[in-house]
Amino acid sequence: MAHVFISYAHKDYDDFVKQFIERLEKAGFDKWIDHEQLAGGKDWTEDIDKGINQAYGLILIISNSSAQSDYVKYEWAFALGQGVPMIPIIYQAQNSLPPRLIPIQYFDFTDPNWSQWDAFIARLKEVRDEFGTIVRIPSDAPRDVRDGLNELNSTIPQRRENAAQHLGNMGNPLAVPGLIMRLKDQNTAVWIAATEALGKIGDERGVEPLMDVLARYYETSHPFGLEQINDPPDHKISRALIQIGSNAIPALTKGLKCPTPNMRIAIALILGRIKDKEAIAALIEAIGDNNNEAQRMIIWALGQIRDDTCVPVLIDVLKSDVIYSVKYECVQALGLIGGNDALEILIEVLTDNTGQQSTAISDHSGSISVQTSEHVQLRQAAAYALRDLGDKKAIVPLYNVLVTESDQAFLSVVYNALLSLVNNDDVDRLIERMQQSRIQGLSAYPETLLLDIIRSIGTPEALAAVEKWKHEQQGKST
Repeated sequence: MAHVFISYAHKDYDDFVKQFIERLEKAGFDKWIDHEQLAGGKDWTEDIDKGINQAYGLILIISNSSAQSDYVKYEWAFALGQGVPMIPIIYQAQNSLPPRLIPIQYFDFTDPNWSQWDAFIARLKEVRDEFGTIVRIPSDAPRDVRDGLNELNSTIPQRRENAAQHLGNMGNPLAVPGLIMRLKDQNTAVWIAATEALGKIGDERGVEPLMDVLARYYETSHPFGLEQINDPPDHKISRALIQIGSNAIPALTKGLKCPTPNMRIAIALILGRIKDKEAIAALIEAIGDNNNEAQRMIIWALGQIRDDTCVPVLIDVLKSDVIYSVKYECVQALGLIGGNDALEILIEVLTDNTGQQSTAISDHSGSISVQTSEHVQLRQAAAYALRDLGDKKAIVPLYNVLVTESDQAFLSVVYNALLSLVNNDDVDRLIERMQQSRIQGLSAYPETLLLDIIRSIGTPEALAAVEKWKHEQQGKST
C-alpha cells in the first residue's frame, strides 16, 4: 500500500507527532515513520531513501527542533530532489524558512485546535490520488531527461510511448521511477515501451515492478486484451529482466516459488539466459517442481549455467521416475556441463537398449512409417551430448552402438557423433574394430557408415585405409 512519509524531529514526538499520526491513521492514511520502519544495524540513509521514493508525498513537520535537525534537512531535500510532493505543516512558528520551502503551500498547526486540519486532509488526498498517474520530475535531472519525463505525463498515448523509448535510449537511471509508473499505463504500447526502456537502462529498481507485470500477464485469461502477435509481451518483459542481469537474481529466485506455473517457467528461462551461478541453489531447490514444463525449464537453466556442482542433482533426476521430456532435458544439460561423471552417465544412457525400440505404424492407406520411441530419442540425445562434449572416451561406446543397433534413424545420429570425434589418429583403431566386427557378422549398413567416417577424415592415410579395406574384402569374396 502507498504511504506518506513523515519527516519530524524526535524531540517533538511525544508533544505533537504521536497525536498527529494517530489522527492521520484514523483518517485512513498509511504512513512511513522512521522509528517503525528503520532496521537496526543498517545504513539508515538507504531505508530513508527507499521510504521517500515509494511515498506519494512527504509531510514535513516544522518546529524549532526540526529546523536544526540535519536528518530532517536531508529528508526534505532528498524528497524535493526526487520530485516527491511535499506538504509542510507548521507546529512551531519560525522567523524564516529555507528558501526552497518558501514557495510550497504550508498548513498552520500552531493553533491548538488544528483549525486547518480539514484543508490539510483535502490536500493530502489530492496528492495521494495523483500518485501513480503523475510522473515525478527530479530537479537534478538533465534537461533532456526532464523533458522526457514531462512527456510521460502527456494525455496523448503516442507521445508517452515516444518518451519512454527516448528515455530508454538515453539510459539515465533518473528516468527509472517514471518508467516504472508507466508500466501501469492503460495503453499497451506505452507500458511495453516502458518495459523495454527499463531493460535498456538496466537498473535493479525495475526488477520487481517488471515481475509484477509478468505475473499479471500470466494471471489474466486474456492478458491486457492483446491479440496473438509475433513478439508477445511476456517475451519483452523477459528480455528486459535478462538485460538487467545479475541484479535481478534475488527477486527472480524468489519467484520460483510462485503458484503460477507459467510464471515459474518464464523465471527459469530468464535465469538460464542470465547464466549467473548465484541462481544455482534456488534452481536446485526448485528442481522437483510438480509441473513438468517448469521442471524441464529449471533443468534447462542449470545446463545453461554450466556448473559441475549441478551434475549429481541432474543424474538423480535422470535416474528417477520422471517423464521422458524431463529426462531428455537432463541429458542435454549434462552434455553442456560435461566432466567425467556426466560422461559416464551419458554413455550409460547411450548404450541402454532395454527400452522400447522404434515400431512400424501402418495408416489407412497402407503406408508404413517408423515411430521412434521415447527411449530411442533419449539415446539419440545422449549421442548428441557426447558429440558436443568432444571426449574421445565416447568413441568406443559409439562404435559399439553403431555395429549392434538396427534403427537407422538412431544410427544416423551415432554416425554424426562419431564423425565429429574421430581424426587421423583413430583410423587404425577403427579398421581393427571393423575387422573384429566382420568376424562377428557385421552387417553392410553400419560397415558403410564406418567407411564413410574414415573417408571423411580426409587424410591420405585415412583414404588409403579405406581403399585397402575394400580391396581386402573384395579379395575375400572371390
